[in-house]
Amino acid sequence: MTGITFKTTMKGDFRAVSGAAGKASRMAATGGMKATTRQLTLGVRAQVKAAGLGTKVANSVRDVVYPKSGTSLSPAGVVFSKAPQILRGFEDGSMIRAKGRGFLTIPTKDCPYGRGGGHIKPKEAVKRFKTFRFQRAADGTLLMMFEVASSQDGLGWKRATKQRNQNQRRRSGRLVKPRAAQWVAFYFLVPSARLRKKLNVDGVLRQIGARLNANIVAAWPQNIEAL
Repeated sequence: MTGITFKTTMKGDFRAVSGAAGKASRMAATGGMKATTRQLTLGVRAQVKAAGLGTKVANSVRDVVYPKSGTSLSPAGVVFSKAPQILRGFEDGSMIRAKGRGFLTIPTKDCPYGRGGGHIKPKEAVKRFKTFRFQRAADGTLLMMFEVASSQDGLGWKRATKQRNQNQRRRSGRLVKPRAAQWVAFYFLVPSARLRKKLNVDGVLRQIGARLNANIVAAWPQNIEAL
């Protein structure tokens, strides 16, 4: 077998060049980890929003990269949630039960949405619409009903207006008919319920975790000699 000889030439001081290469390696590893960790956080948040769990639950997903300052050849990224039980429940399809003799409140399709993107809670509904009652459906399901009226655009609900002055009320100097009041079910009340599996966080982790090597390469400094 014929031997092959390689000849290399290095410009500049060896220590300086090797030191710059080490610094570049640390920068690339840390930058790649930060990019991957952030992508994972955004991926889980997008899945939570798509599942209809609301912006508040989605924003509970946070991340942190170690070291928090500086660079390292062995950085670590952590993605966590401040509402882990909610995410775990919708990922596993868990069975949940009310405490004691209480009930779980499950929003119906007519339940209004709040600012965070999810359905409002019963306490907020009572504060907003005031008049409510409990009623049994034909199949025996207990419902929490509210007396409401359709909003002017027909896309939501408003507190029902009491009738007066022969079914009219005065607004801005003119008489207008109040919107017709109706009883609408906002919540099902049940002692227990199994959450529908809506999340696949492990799938997001596998998909985005595969990008780590590419993110490290992308974070490699373009000009090592300038370090």
